Amino acid sequence: MKLRDSLPLETILARYPEAREEVLADTVAALRANLVDRIPPVGLFVWDEMAFCGDTKKPDRMQKVYPYHSERMFPFVTKELGRVPISDAYYAEWFNGLSDDKPFIKIELCQCYPNDIHIADVVFADLSRPARDRSEVAPDLTVAWASSTSFLTGCAASPVIAGSSAFH
Repeated sequence: MKLRDSLPLETILARYPEAREEVLADTVAALRANLVDRIPPVGLFVWDEMAFCGDTKKPDRMQKVYPYHSERMFPFVTKELGRVPISDAYYAEWFNGLSDDKPFIKIELCQCYPNDIHIADVVFADLSRPARDRSEVAPDLTVAWASSTSFLTGCAASPVIAGSSAFH
């Protein structure tokens, strides 16, 4: 069974019959070749699992690779684990006719060590309504989010910096 088979494609197509799927990766090789920027988050997920399960003797060794040499992450984790950390991958974007260059669905699934299906990314967007500024929608949450990430990282608020600095 392929990861794509786990999606409710009939439901998507029934609701959006004009939708077209653009598969950017349906194998690990395609993910590594076409979506290089998607490897580090999945690699960090696998590394966390390895550390949790005790399958790495020195969890801090990842600091040699990430975030400065992300291109080395897949070979590094493969070597440390003793096998390929990702056995299957699927990344697709769906377009519904409202925009030919902006997908209304993005889905990334990876089957990873130990035998997990990692939902790496899922995005559903309503392209018929314009996006509003975050501070308009929830001004209190925006301030709280910025304050908490600045506190954790000592830097200006940034989800990338907060995620990598605070936890890895």
